[in-house]
Amino acid sequence: MDHVKEIIEMSDLDKIDIRVGTILKIEEIEKSDKMMKLVVDFGMFERTILVGMKNEREEPSEVIGTQAG
Repeated sequence: MDHVKEIIEMSDLDKIDIRVGTILKIEEIEKSDKMMKLVVDFGMFERTILVGMKNEREEPSEVIGTQAG
């Protein structure tokens, strides 16, 4: 039987920080079969995020300008 997690309180949601940003750039990671590097603009800051999407799209650059979280 699967373990059922405890019910959380509404105040627990205050601990979560979910942001959506715009993908500015995507680059291949050499010697990786799956990983790509994204540069994402979250408004007040940018982050570099690694994602396993190298073989998911014919043209990975089509995600530039779209939003991701």
